[in-house]
Amino acid sequence: MSSLQVIGLTTAIFIPAFAIFFRHADRTNDMGTKVYTGIAEGLRMSAEERRILLYQGWVPTYLGLITFPGAVGYAIYEVAQSATESGAKLVALIYAFLFFIAFLGVLLTGAAAFLVYAKRVVSDEEKPTDG
Repeated sequence: MSSLQVIGLTTAIFIPAFAIFFRHADRTNDMGTKVYTGIAEGLRMSAEERRILLYQGWVPTYLGLITFPGAVGYAIYEVAQSATESGAKLVALIYAFLFFIAFLGVLLTGAAAFLVYAKRVVSDEEKPTDG
């Protein structure tokens, strides 16, 4: 591929993909906040509703949030491999690197910690209180 094609294609992938990624991250964080606080749209959620939101809402959404930047980064990396000029290849690799950083950031920061914390919060709410 020519350098113009590589830069154009990777930019056309990069810009909308980052917009999608940040929108998806915002949605995932909103769900996490509801699980943490137990409040959705001003109403208190039961432990069962929080557990359902955690396992049927947040977990699949978070898995998508982890997978998406990795897949996009890999796609951009593959486009970079077809570059014939080193400058265009460098631009494409920078784009791919940014998605791989997003992938690692989402993967390593908070997945297990959030799940453990949220599971504990939901479980603690179900325990009977004294008195």
